[in-house]
Amino acid sequence: MALRALAGVEYDFECAGFCLPSKFHAFSKVGRGPPGQTCVTGINSFLETASYIAYYPGLLFTVLALAGFIVSFYLLVTGRDIQRDVPFFKLSEY
Repeated sequence: MALRALAGVEYDFECAGFCLPSKFHAFSKVGRGPPGQTCVTGINSFLETASYIAYYPGLLFTVLALAGFIVSFYLLVTGRDIQRDVPFFKLSEY
């Protein structure tokens, strides 16, 4: 099972060796040629690219949550009743 995982990493990231660069693939055919990078380098570059997928939505969520917190805190401190003070929030009509 572990050897299949290492073979998959080697194939997907076109790499060989983890700590030191290797001149040969351990699990792939020789016809693929020498590996271009170590597997640690390949995995790190993939994770660096993939981290932006979570970064921007997380940043947007944080900004929106902070804005909601500020508006809620303002309404709480000022004692305003949103249903009474803001005419387009007539929730009792629906």
